[in-house]
Amino acid sequence: GGALKAAAPVAAAHGAGQAATVVSLGAGAVSSTHVVKALEPLFSAAVNAVVRGEVLPAPVYASLLPVVGGVGVAVATDLQFSPLSFSAAMTSNLCFAFRAVLSKAALAAPGPLRSLSAPALFGVVTLGATIG
Repeated sequence: GGALKAAAPVAAAHGAGQAATVVSLGAGAVSSTHVVKALEPLFSAAVNAVVRGEVLPAPVYASLLPVVGGVGVAVATDLQFSPLSFSAAMTSNLCFAFRAVLSKAALAAPGPLRSLSAPALFGVVTLGATIG
């Protein structure tokens, strides 16, 4: 009831992220999808800064630079590059970043989700994405 309704925005982000991942996996090489998905922490840091105004220490962002460089090299040298697969993987990263940021906010905000543990919230979100 109340928890599912309160978790609807998180569940929508989760469902969209899952769908985009499936599209990416179907449109290109599985390895390429996973390489691009390695950028998810970068997306989470950016979305967290924009949505919640939480700027992480500079070393955290600096630690992401080798990942960005590695993904850039891998994508630039991918002989079977699929624009659809790449776009869907990037969309998935964005959706899952929103899921993470919205989950963090939900666990801190007053309401039916505040009393849940992170794994319990993930269960509610997964259920909501499945039936939503």
